[in-house]
Amino acid sequence: MDAGGDASRNSFETVAEMRLVETADGTTTADWHAEVNVSGLIASLGQRALGSVAKRLVTDFFEDVEVLADEGVPADSQIRAKPDAKAALDD
Repeated sequence: MDAGGDASRNSFETVAEMRLVETADGTTTADWHAEVNVSGLIASLGQRALGSVAKRLVTDFFEDVEVLADEGVPADSQIRAKPDAKAALDD
């Protein structure tokens, strides 16, 4: 996923990638990685808080996904790809 945004004197860009891998015991593991650049006033004021807030949001997201998957709730994403979008993470 490649995303970005701008607001008054603030901006962010992010690239995220998730791979779902089926393990030998039949379970699926999510391997997720993201890189984010935040700039502007929000970055300078929230420098200490951004990391912990992001970690909490990501943890909550994956815990919620795990609960839904365990309950057998079918996936129905409302996310649509941007035309000609290309995103990649450099290892």
